[in-house]
Order: sequence, then structure tokens, then C-alpha cells
Amino acid sequence: MRSSIVALSALATAVLGANSTYSYTFPAGWDIAQVEKGELSSWCSAQRNTCPDLCKGTKLNSCDPATLKFSCVCSDDSTPDVSEYIQTVPFYVCQDAYGQCIRSHPDDAEGQRACKKAMNCGSKNASASSTTSSSASSSASTTLSVSTTTDSSASATSSVAAASATTSNAAAALGDMTQYSTGLMAGLMFVAARMTPPRTSRVSPPLLYTTTTAIMPAPSNTLLIEGSFSELADEFAQYIDALRKEGSLQSEIAPLLEPLRQQEQSEGEADLKQRDEVLKKLVSSATALNSAPEKEITSAYNLLVHLVHQSSDADVFLPRICTYLAKPITTSPQFGPTLAISILTTIFNTLSSNDSSRYHVLLAVVAVIRQSGSGIAFEALKSQLASQLPTWLASWDLESDDARKLHVAIAEAATAAGDEDLAQSHIIQALATIDAADVSKPESRDLAVRALATALRRPSVFDFTPLTASDAVQALRTSDSTLFELLEIFTSDSLEAYETFIAATPLSSISGGVLAESADALQSKIRLLTLTSLASATPTRSLPYATIASALRVPASDVEMWVIDTIRAGLVEGKLSQLKSEFLVHRATYRVFGEKQWSEVQGRLMVWRRSLESVLSVIRSERERFAREGAQAAIEQEANKSRNANGDRRRTQAREVEAAE
Repeated sequence: MRSSIVALSALATAVLGANSTYSYTFPAGWDIAQVEKGELSSWCSAQRNTCPDLCKGTKLNSCDPATLKFSCVCSDDSTPDVSEYIQTVPFYVCQDAYGQCIRSHPDDAEGQRACKKAMNCGSKNASASSTTSSSASSSASTTLSVSTTTDSSASATSSVAAASATTSNAAAALGDMTQYSTGLMAGLMFVAARMTPPRTSRVSPPLLYTTTTAIMPAPSNTLLIEGSFSELADEFAQYIDALRKEGSLQSEIAPLLEPLRQQEQSEGEADLKQRDEVLKKLVSSATALNSAPEKEITSAYNLLVHLVHQSSDADVFLPRICTYLAKPITTSPQFGPTLAISILTTIFNTLSSNDSSRYHVLLAVVAVIRQSGSGIAFEALKSQLASQLPTWLASWDLESDDARKLHVAIAEAATAAGDEDLAQSHIIQALATIDAADVSKPESRDLAVRALATALRRPSVFDFTPLTASDAVQALRTSDSTLFELLEIFTSDSLEAYETFIAATPLSSISGGVLAESADALQSKIRLLTLTSLASATPTRSLPYATIASALRVPASDVEMWVIDTIRAGLVEGKLSQLKSEFLVHRATYRVFGEKQWSEVQGRLMVWRRSLESVLSVIRSERERFAREGAQAAIEQEANKSRNANGDRRRTQAREVEAAE
């Protein structure tokens, strides 16, 4: 009996589904076989997630990935028109049908234009709707279509609906950002995707689909966007007007577009100056893109970049676009940095390797990473800076001011990420870009003070040679004499000189108090440096504990601790002898190498020379003695042979006489 009830219930559900399934027909010419099974499954998942948003309750909600047949029946037996909404089967089929249509007309502008006219995909946001399909809002929207592909012929299509309401699961629509990245900075984009925090909303497939290859260095990206310049510029202006909800950029550029439209229709040569005039207005208004819905920002910026590449000189417009992207994306405070890095990476990889506009893109990437505070993203950038930055700078042929600006930006990002060593390295490189004629400028002085103060404070910096070699730092001898005097003390002097200096010149009075909070760090560092000087200057290679305690002005019980700290800093090597209360120096670092140090080296060489001369004298004497003894032995041996020979003759003669008798 129970099984019969179950069977009847299943039959009733099946009948209800057959009678209530939304009637939907695939677009003419669309081939489901060209879509991967995984993508079909994601479409069905999105369809099943969207259906509850269209109903107060669902009676039937299903989708078959193999055929894309779906059902969406509300609790009140109504059937919403899902084709009006994004993230539904009709929406994704419409998107893919447009892509297939474009690919089937590779060199046919009229055919591609017909594809675009036939495209009528849903644009409403189901999650923002509070009613069923019978009372759904019919708010107007603007649509942008962007097709992207890599040089390896992988292609994809994206369509962005600019609806009036903001989606509750917009972040989920971003999907896996690794899909968006190829080229030199793909690794950075992979990490940028990891910057996004865990999502709490239900996950839906991304609106932007790509078929890129694995995350690895690849050729530069190419943006393929269907449509003439005038058409795309007009659509972009409409989109900006919809975002701003005030003014009419479309009306403003209409007179400028008309001559361009006529040139395109007559297939005449494009007037690049006229395009530049249009782009000036579009780019100046593009700051509104940072307030666009989260899912549309990437495609909108890609379209703008495509238009800019059709100007007489893209370098005129790209820096301003990068400036916009370096600012916060107001509609996505959570995922804004990820989106910005994605867009900037696309721009970077569409430019040739020696294009100086890449400088502005990299500058914006560094700014976004610094603002986001993501250590993971910075580590990805750091590895590329180490391997690529010198090559990039050489190929871009930057002015000194631009190179300095980039090094300072990287230093600030490194500081924000806690990498003080890299920050100091780039600050010193920034100092190297200052010409001798510019050292007196306020910005040069400020950078020199910053570099010097940081080096003095840092516990790991003991070599001040790169700083003293800088013209900008040398100029501090005049503008900031007390700070420069402190540098000279840390370069070659001792704790005694430091304490004498501090007694007369408080740290708070030096260069606006840049070292006011660093008294303990400075005193510890000068003690280590003083011990280093003692170790390098001792002629016997033996330092009594009492000598160290006196020079460092510490109790004898603390001497071993300071010696160990100096060894850890890599300044000296040696062995502590508690039995003899002395430090046996094996190696010591010279803090400076000037006339005094050369004299010390000369003295040691003279000692070694005298020692070697003594050794050579002993060897020479021994060799001469050995030669004399050898000669004497040879003479004696000859004499012995002669005596033996005479004795033999006498014995022979005696035997002969005896025989004769």
C-alpha cells in the first residue's frame, strides 16, 4: 500500500512537471555539443539557484545538464519567465549562442553585426527581486558585450547587464579569477584571486567565461571586441550615462562620432585625431566605472581599453585609466583589489614588452597591493620584481623621475607588507636616480633623510657605503648637518663618540625628530659596531673581556651576550674563552676601508713578509747545510772506495808472491 502511495506521488509530480515546465526553445543554430559538460552543469546549478529567488516557494525546481531541460514552478503553481533574468539557462544559452555566432563569422563584419542585433539576453537580477515573475520589475538596463581571447586562439564571450539594483551575490559571480589571467603576470593574478575572503552567499557561475590555458607565462593577451569604433563608443557612453544618472555623455559625443561613422561606412581611413577627441571625453568620464556593479567592471574596463588602443597614441589615455583603477572600487570594497588587479593585468599583457605604458600599469598594481595590505599578493609581485624589473626598466627607458617614483612606490608596498629589507633596497635605488644637479631639491632632501633615518634605525643594516656614495645623502652635510654627523659616527666611530654627540645634540632635534623614538635601537647598534671595530683592530686577535666591557660600557657579565649578538649579526667570527675571559677573533668586518685600514693591512703584510723571510732563511740555511753534508758524504765515500781498492791490490800482490815461492 505504501509503495503504491509513493508511486502515485511520483506520478503526480511527474505530471505536474510535464504540465508546468517552462516552454523554452534553443536559439536557431545554437549547438549544445560545443559546450563542455562541466559548463552545462554550472549553468544548471545557476538555474536551480535562481528559481527560488523568483518564487516565494518552489514546488518544482530541476535542470538536466545533459539536455538543459529545466523546470521552475512556484508554490502557487505559477511559472516565472526565467528568460528575463541573468544566471538562468536561457541567459547562458543566449550568451553562448552569441559567441558561436561571432565565431562562425570570423571575417564577416555584417554577419557579426547581425549576431549582435539578434542578441537579446536577460538582464534582470533575480536575487534583487522581491516578487514572483507575475509582478517582477521591468526596470531598464544597458548591456555591454565584450569578447576576449588569448593569442593561442582560445576565445570567450562575456555580456554584462547593468541593472539598476545591486545583486546580493555579486561577489560570487566573480568566480575563479584565475580564469581571467594569462601572460607575464598570471602568477600575480592567481594570488589576487586568493585575496578574496570566504564567500557566504551561494555560489553561481561567473558571468565572464574564458578558456585560457594553465597559469604559466604566456603570450600577451589580445582583446577581440566586435563592433566599429563609433558603435562601441556610443554604447560605452550610454553605459556611463546609466551609471551617472545625470548629464548625457552620449549626446555630447554624438557630433564627434558622426564624421567617424561616415568614414566607417565608406571604409575610408579613420581620422585618429577625431577619435582622440571622443576618447578624451570617454576617459575623463570613466571614473564612474568604479561605481559600476561588481560583475560589470571588468568587461566595461576591457571595452574602454579596446577603444583606447584605437587612438593615435594609447599612452596618452592609459595612465589616467590606471589612476582610476588604483582608487577604491566603491561597489566592491571586499573584492575591489582582486578586480583591479585583474583589469590591470589584462592591460599590462595587451601592451608590448617595451611599451613604456606598462610603467603606469605596474605603478597602479603596486598601489592596489599596498592599499589592500595583502601579503600573499605582495609575495607574488616580489618574485616578479626580482626577475623582471631590471629588464622592464631597461626596455621602458624611463626618465629618472619616473624610475624614482616606481622604486618609492615599491618600497612603500614592501613596508606595508613588512619586508623592510626590500623597502630599503628600493629606497637606495631611488636615491641613485637623483642627478647631482637635483640634490638640493626638497623632494631629494626628503628622500635622503628617509633613507638615512631608516638605515640607522634598522637593526640589520650595518653597511652605510651605499648611502655615503649617494650625492643626495652627501648634500645633507649642508642641509641636515647633525644627521650627517650621526651617519659618520655610525660609519666609523665608537660608542664614546656617539654618547658625546647625543649629550650635545638630542635625537629629537635632528631633522625634525625622525630618530626621536629610536634611542635604544641606535645605542644597541653602535655597541655592536664598536665591538666590530675592536675585533678588526686588535693585533693579537685576542680581546679580553675587560677591554670589551670598557669599550661598550656594560658590566663584565654582559660581555658574552654582546659578543654573541655581534656574531649573529655577521660582523665577527670567533670563540669565547670563559677560562681566559677573552674573545679569540677569527674574522672581523671592517666598517670602513680608508687610509687607516690600508695602513693596518700594510702593517700586517709587513709582519707576514718578515715571517715569510724568516721561514725562507731557515729553509735556505737547511738546504745549504744539507748540500754541504751531502758533498762531504760523497767525498768520504770516494775516499773509502780508494782505500778499499788499495787494500785489495796489496792482498793480491801478497798472494802472487806466495804462489811464486
